[in-house]
Amino acid sequence: MAKAFSVEVSGVNEVRQMMARRSLKATQLMNVGLAKASLFLLDEVKQSILGNRQELKSVDTSRFLQSVSIMKNGEDAKIFTNLSYAKGLEFGTSSLPPRRHFANTASRSKGKAISIMKKEMEKL
Repeated sequence: MAKAFSVEVSGVNEVRQMMARRSLKATQLMNVGLAKASLFLLDEVKQSILGNRQELKSVDTSRFLQSVSIMKNGEDAKIFTNLSYAKGLEFGTSSLPPRRHFANTASRSKGKAISIMKKEMEKL
């Protein structure tokens, strides 16, 4: 006569709940990291516009400086301005050299922004 053999697995519901909590926490930390990195990049662009970085200063009336904002869309964020003359400041015109506030900031600050996000995720 063969003996019956069985295996009982317990704690599956607890593991599922723990994984759901970790997933929620990861999403929250990612959002905090994205917000912190975006604020850092926003400040860097504004410092560039003010002439506190390598680019030529682009402040006359402060309209350009004050127009730079953050737009968050899900897991993405962008630093932008809607001013009509911003493109001329960034890329230059026939009478104005390019200032490259956004492009140079992105290049110069990418590593720091990633580091800010990683630091938040390490709290998981």
